[in-house]
Amino acid sequence: MSDSAYERIYDGLQDALAYATADAGDVFPPRDEWDVLAYNLDETVQGYRDWTPDDPTPGPNHSPAYRWGWANSRLDHTREEDGYGEVRRAYARMTFKPN
Repeated sequence: MSDSAYERIYDGLQDALAYATADAGDVFPPRDEWDVLAYNLDETVQGYRDWTPDDPTPGPNHSPAYRWGWANSRLDHTREEDGYGEVRRAYARMTFKPN
């Protein structure tokens, strides 16, 4: 599949997201893969980069996207399950790009 085909698929997912729920991406923990797709990518990356073993779990003073990135970094570093595995798998299935 060409890059432009992937872009059309991604655009289609973004359009579908607009109809999924009005508050998609505004809640943490994510209810489903649509919340994860709606999270602001820059904030998710910032949360991922900010994780350190000594920090407490970020609270509601951080965005849901930041908290999601932080939770993923914690999982990657510690391998401690956090209960979000099914949402992660659903998001991976939804965004999978075959070779």
